[in-house]
Amino acid sequence: MTAVAEAVYVFGIVPDDVAESVERGDGIDIVSNGSVAAVVGSVPADRPLGADDLRRHDRVIASFVDSGIPVLPMRFGAAVADRAAVVSDLLEPNADAYTAALDKLTGVVQFTVQVRYERTGLLREILAGDPNVLSARAVAGDPAASTAAKMRLGELVVAAIGRRRPADAEHIRFTLAPRVRALRVTLADDPDSVAQLACLVRSDRTDKFIDTLERLARDLADTMRLRLLGPLAPYDFVPNT
Repeated sequence: MTAVAEAVYVFGIVPDDVAESVERGDGIDIVSNGSVAAVVGSVPADRPLGADDLRRHDRVIASFVDSGIPVLPMRFGAAVADRAAVVSDLLEPNADAYTAALDKLTGVVQFTVQVRYERTGLLREILAGDPNVLSARAVAGDPAASTAAKMRLGELVVAAIGRRRPADAEHIRFTLAPRVRALRVTLADDPDSVAQLACLVRSDRTDKFIDTLERLARDLADTMRLRLLGPLAPYDFVPNT
């Protein structure tokens, strides 16, 4: 019987001094260069990764979040030829960057805040503040209105949302900033969304962060909906290497 060729799958990077506390179950092992360590497993080299592999990746990374061990999660699909390549291609060239990033991630977790617009309240505010949209709505609301008039109204509404989106995202960022260690904002592309905010929060201050977010959600309830995800692994704060 021919042996199945296997590649080394890299789940994430952890400090070398905690590597020994990592549980080795579920085919998990550690490869270290003496400075940082890679949490690895094996995958067949002759097939594409699938849904089961993604679930395993998420499960392994989540176990570090649950245990409080700092981890730099690799993006799904990171695999190299063998254990020697883990050291030579991944750990050695990036050891300093990984060490610095892990130092910043000790004692923190990531929360992600997804913000979407509540269309009814948002449109009410736009109509109250933009006479062009109000006029176009009156024209489009006529039973005899042309398709062009209705399209014009939609274009004006989308443009008005686009103009206010940066300010709405900035208001949320400004409110959350005192409660976080670091924060990254990604503005949305579609008209129904505002932004996604990746927040690094100290593990011992998550309650205060959530309290602030809940108050903010109540204040913005007429025009926005805030959804909290986490605690998560800090995918948005992994250095580009």
